[in-house]
Amino acid sequence: MIDKVSIIIPMYNSCNTIAETLESALNQDYKNIEIIVINDGSTDGSLELLSNNYNDKVRIINTENKGVSSARNIGINNATGNYIAFLDSDDIWAPDKISKQIRLLTNNSDYGVCYTDRYLIDSKSSVLPSKKRKHYTGAILNKIIISNFVCLSSTLVKKECFITCGKFDVGLTVSEDYDLWIRIATKFKFIYLDERLVYYRITPGSLTKNRQRMLTNAFNVFTKNICDPEIVSNVNIITIIQFYSDTYKSLGLYYSDLAIYAASFKCFLLSIILYPFYFESYTMLVKTTIARFAKR
Repeated sequence: MIDKVSIIIPMYNSCNTIAETLESALNQDYKNIEIIVINDGSTDGSLELLSNNYNDKVRIINTENKGVSSARNIGINNATGNYIAFLDSDDIWAPDKISKQIRLLTNNSDYGVCYTDRYLIDSKSSVLPSKKRKHYTGAILNKIIISNFVCLSSTLVKKECFITCGKFDVGLTVSEDYDLWIRIATKFKFIYLDERLVYYRITPGSLTKNRQRMLTNAFNVFTKNICDPEIVSNVNIITIIQFYSDTYKSLGLYYSDLAIYAASFKCFLLSIILYPFYFESYTMLVKTTIARFAKR
């Protein structure tokens, strides 16, 4: 039997990007797929665009605006595939993304999630320069809990992961995927496919604009999960220290972007004190010190 993949696309006011996103899903060379678009109360003409051009190619589920976590959960509940793939309504896939992941998971049946690397693109779909991040394969709980390195639009997930670990927390509007990966990583192994098969869209200033909100939510997610006896029993003390160190490092980057160098300096210093092996914190501490004196 050929495995079926359910592609879940939550959509809210995505008129400018949804067509390109859908075309990348429809153009997959793996053909045993269904595409489920959850229209989360769009008011910008997105629904009309889908109805006029894609009504016979995708399943459209309309719901009142309840947020992306609720929309994705509706998609999971309606999926008929034994694999689930998530695609945000402004991201794009390479044509062989699903086929390569299916092949890898078929050959490594003891893994629950496959994820890939990604390109960053701008509003015009032009590729932006980006650093290659560290990724991990296997039992990744003590890595993913420090910092979320799994791009949601890159994942292919066995449906049994949701049956065992639950779905997205509808109370979270940011970092909802981070929360899900922590829970799944407690029970299932992840496998990394070292290819850039996703084009992840960002807008100018969005990283700085959302960084503080994301950090706050990430901290709340960490606190929520570290209080779970089953999760904390699988997390070592070094991981907890690294999480706090990484959080201070990220907060330092946030303040540095805003040119608040005194606060940035303190954050990088605390990051180093907590975990002296984040060498990026030393580099940023020096850069912040130079910027502080240059500003005087």
